[in-house]
Parts: sequence; structure tokens; C-alpha cells
Amino acid sequence: MLLWRLIPRTWFLFFYPAVFSAAALAGLRAGLSTTALSAVLVWWFFVPPAQQLVKHDPAALVPMTVFVGMGIVFSAFHERLRRAERAVADATRHLATSLVQQAPDGILIADPAGRLTEVNPAACHMLGYSRDELLGMALLDLLHVDATEPTDVLHGLPDAFESSVRRKDGTALPVEIRARQLTDGRWQAFVRDVSARRRVEAALRERQSDLDRAQSVAGVGSWRIDLQRDEVTWSDETYRIFGVARGTPLTYHHILDLLHPDDRADVDRAWQAAQAGAPFDVEHRSVVDGEVKWLRELAEIDFDGAGVPLRGIGTVQDITLHKRADEALRRAHDAERRLRAELEDLTRAAAAVSEAVADLPRSDLATVLQVIARQAQTLTDARYVGLGIGTDPAVPFDPWISLGVSTEAARRIGRNPRPIGLLGAVARDNRIIRTRDLHRHAAFGGFPPGHPDMRSFLGVPIRFHGRPVGNFFLADKIGADEFSVQDQRLIELLAARAGAAIEIATRYVGEAFQRAWLQTVLDQLPEGVIVVDSESTIVLRNRVAAALARRSGLVGHPEDRLYDVREPSGVPVPFDRTPANRALRGETLVGVEYVIVDPDGRALPVLVSATPLVTDGEPAGAAIVFQDISALKELERLREEWTSVVAHDLRQPVAVVELTVDGLLRGLRTPRRSGPAAASSGSRPRAAASAA
Repeated sequence: MLLWRLIPRTWFLFFYPAVFSAAALAGLRAGLSTTALSAVLVWWFFVPPAQQLVKHDPAALVPMTVFVGMGIVFSAFHERLRRAERAVADATRHLATSLVQQAPDGILIADPAGRLTEVNPAACHMLGYSRDELLGMALLDLLHVDATEPTDVLHGLPDAFESSVRRKDGTALPVEIRARQLTDGRWQAFVRDVSARRRVEAALRERQSDLDRAQSVAGVGSWRIDLQRDEVTWSDETYRIFGVARGTPLTYHHILDLLHPDDRADVDRAWQAAQAGAPFDVEHRSVVDGEVKWLRELAEIDFDGAGVPLRGIGTVQDITLHKRADEALRRAHDAERRLRAELEDLTRAAAAVSEAVADLPRSDLATVLQVIARQAQTLTDARYVGLGIGTDPAVPFDPWISLGVSTEAARRIGRNPRPIGLLGAVARDNRIIRTRDLHRHAAFGGFPPGHPDMRSFLGVPIRFHGRPVGNFFLADKIGADEFSVQDQRLIELLAARAGAAIEIATRYVGEAFQRAWLQTVLDQLPEGVIVVDSESTIVLRNRVAAALARRSGLVGHPEDRLYDVREPSGVPVPFDRTPANRALRGETLVGVEYVIVDPDGRALPVLVSATPLVTDGEPAGAAIVFQDISALKELERLREEWTSVVAHDLRQPVAVVELTVDGLLRGLRTPRRSGPAAASSGSRPRAAASAA
């Protein structure tokens, strides 16, 4: 009424909240009732004259009509709104019920005490119970939890955890559980079967383990790099290859720091080029625990639609062993080439020495020594070469051959008694002397210490069957400061061959001239002669045997199949059945036929004789003789051809003679006639038979 006095005729504004609230809270009926009651109260108290139902102010009917109309509108609006809300709530409940019933996960509702009050079909199927069997069961009984106060256990459970539930058949089912307490105190749990996921996870772990083992066996690791975040992920094998602790966080720059300093720039350039589209295939080094490893990396980079590199995936392989094998193979090839060249040089030198020896007795010992010294100079590029025969330091070398040294110096060295000094030490000790073994007092050829011609020196003894014969002295290698190990090896090999040549040449001019002549004669024999020791190493062969080796295209140790020996049928002879090995085992072969085949497929028939060489009852070697019987084979072929021709050409005359004789024999078997005629006629067949 106070508001009425302050603001006349606006009474309906103050009753609208009451009508609106009643309609909103209680619905259509309450809104209409509140509107009617408010209209009566306003009409009775506020429309003059007051406390009268019959009014004399027609102007009051308009606002009253508006007020009642608005109340009806408010009530009807709220009724429709409430009906819509109920429809939405019903639809929501229906949808929730439908979702719960059709959910793939099990949904369990339990009262505050933990007893199940509602379950969905997925939970029934998962646990193997019917809905009626599950209702009333304790939630913790299904979770394998024993407790006197279930609510305490429920409150202690995490919101999400993995456990197992007990099925009706007693088996345990691995599940993931999400439990929470509702506002009304009930418990709601979502149960998801994770058995399939665990099988997949187990399979993935097994495959990952297999992959890790395969990478470990193959020495190949894998890696990924996120180029946007600069994050690198390595496999276990990659960590092992780089020698980094597993799980260490890595970036691209960390990886560069792990590489060999000399390879970082090359790898970085290759990686930048790969981000521009080039292939990434690099080999580089890495230092792991102080050891240099060789690694090979391959990678592919993924780009987005704009061509921006996003990520890269690659592999890394430890190729250290391959590199070492390649390096060893390269060194072996280099060594093979050097050895082949050395062998060729040594073969030429030995051939020259053999020819000089074979020329005896037309040549002399000095000529043979001159050839040997010249070959030593050729093999080593030595400016000065000295070759002396003799081992007694008190006796001068006799003879003495020098190349590159003046006549006076050569005479002084060769005739100098050698009780002390370098040459005497070499001859007395019978050992190899190199420049580093020289002392300041040593001199070669009378040169003082420090002379430029003394910057390199090599002294090698010459032996024959282990017995010292003489010495090589070489000085001042041309183009180098020192004689190499290769030079020393070549001179040792030449010395081994020169020993035999010098021994032969010496015996030509000494008491053993006949034996030396026999050695020379061996080289002149038309048969090939080979002598091997107990280790199947060739110690002697004549020129015919060498020619057979050159023809077969195989030169070297017998274990390398010096000769391609085969049976007459063409079947290769096993190494342990070769004539040399059979003779080393004590067999004696006389005139056994074999065939030697050269690389062009041409066959050379030979007769092989082999006999063991025995010293003190032990096999010391074997002697093998090859005789070329290709001419005999040709004669045999001609003889067979001639025999065939003769047999063919004589067949017709013999047949004529045979027919004639047969006719005569039939004439002798005819009956005799009486009288002189018969007698005369009978004497003729006998004479013919006698002639026949």
C-alpha cells in the first residue's frame, strides 16, 4: 500500500513476480490460481472504492484485464516450458538408459555399502553372470578384495586402475576400472575388458624384443628425429652402437658431438642436403670408449604439403668389421701385388743367375758373382753393391765383386783382412745388418763416418743349406733414405738362391766339379726334374720343369697347385694324391702316366717317376721327374693309324690267295685215272700243291 501511494495505479507491477514465480515453480494450475487470487486482492484492496466488489471506476478494468491476461500468458508459457523440460529429461533418461544398455564397457552401480544395485548387459557378459545374479553381490567380491569394511576399501581405490575381476567360472579377467562416488553416495564403476589389449601389448613387447635382438645380431640400430621440436629417439641397439646410456635425451647437435671431429662437417652437409630432398646415405666415424668405429647411416625425411621437413627416420649400422676387412683386403691386395712384382723380379733375377751358372764352364765364378751383384742392385736400387765370398774375418774376400765403387776402393775392401770393422762383423756374426745397427766407427768402402754415401746400408749373409757362403753389402739406396723391409726380403730371397748358384759355381772351380756339372746337366735334361723338401717346398727344379710350370700358368708353392695334374681321363688329381705327396709318404712311382693341363685347355701327356729322399730314416724330401711323352703318343697314334691302313690294304690280296689255295686243295681231292695219262695228270696237282 505504501508503494501504491508512492506510484499510483502501478499495483500490477508488484504482483507480477508472484504470478511468475508460482507458474515457474508449480506449473499452470498454481500460476492461474495465483493470478486469480492476486486479481481479487488488488480489486478489493487497491481499486477504489476499497473493500467493495462493485466498482464505480471503469478505468480500473483495463489494467485489471491486462494483469489477468499477462498472468494467464505467464502460466501457459511456464507450463509449456516445464513440459519441454520433462520431455528433455525423459529423452535424456531414455538416452542414458540406452547408452548404458548398449555400452561395450561394463557399468556397475552399487549402494553406499558396496552392494550392486544396477548392471548393464556388457557387465553381465563380461562377468558371466545374469543380471539377477549380480544384483546384491558385493562389488569388492568381484575385485578379489577381502575386507571387513568395504566402504573403507572403496574410498581407498584410485579413480582409474587396472586389476582383475572374478568371473562366474572362477577365471580372472584383466580389466581397467574407473570408479567414482555419486552425489547421492552410490558408487559407479566402469569396467573395461583389457585382455585383448594386453595380448596386443604382449605381442608388441615380443616383437619389440625380437626387433631389438635382430638389431643386436645384425648390428643395426634405428632412430627417429622430430625436426620441429629437435627431439631424437633411439633404439636400444643405437644407444649401444654409440656407447651412450640408454634413455639419455638427445638432440641433433648432441649427435654431432658424438661423431669423429673430422667427419662432423661432412655429415652435417649431407643432413642439410637431405632436408632439401637429397638421399641421406653416409659413412662416418665415431669414437666410443677410445675406439674408432665406422658407422653407416641411411635415412628418409617426411615433408608436409608445403615441402617443409617434419621428421626423419633412419638406421645406423656398425660397419667397423667390414671396414677392417676391406682395409685388410686392400692391404692383402697391395701385398699380393708387391709380392707378385717381387716374385717376377726375383724370378728374372734367379733366371739370370741360373743362366750364368748354366753357362759354366765357359764362364767363371767372377762372372756369376757379377750377375748376382747386378741383380741385387736392380732389385734394391742400391748405388753401391759389394759381394764377397768367404766367412773367415782373418782372410780377405776371395773373390770380391763391387758395383758403383771405384776400383781402388774395391781393391782396398776386398783385400783388407777383417779382424774388426763392419764387414768383418757381418761376415763373422752371419747376421743381417741395417743402417740403424751401424756405429760411429763403422765405415763402408773406406768412407769416413758421416759421409753422404753412408746414409743407408744393408748387409745380408749368403747361405747354402744353412751354411754361410759369403755376404751382400749394399749402400746408398737411390731415392730413399733407407732400405725397406721389402728390399731386405728380396735380398734374402736372392741370397737363398745365390747360395746355390755360388756353391755350384765354386764347385765348378774346386774339388766338386763333377757334382756341379751334374747340377748343370739337370738343367739340360729333356725331362722336368723337381726336388721338394719334407714340407713340400720346392728346393730344386730344372728349366724343363719351370717351362712346364709356366705353360700350366701356375707358379708358386705346391699347395697352390704348382702344376694342374690330372689323370689320363682328365679327372683332376687330389692334392694328397699328387706324385710329390705320394713320394713324401714313402711311395715310389715309376712311369705313371698323367696329363698336365694349361689354362687354354691344352693337355700335355707326361710320364712321372717319383722317389722319396730319406735321411737318417726320415723322409727329407722327394724327387719327381716329368717326361714329355707327347711325341710317343703321336707315334702311337700313327702306328695305330698305319696298322689300320695296312690291315685294310692287305685284306683283298689275302682273300685272293685264300681262294686260289682253296681251288688247288679241291683239285687235289679229285679221283685218279688209270694209265700213263692218269699218272701224268696226277703228278701235276701235287706239284701245284707243293708250289702252293
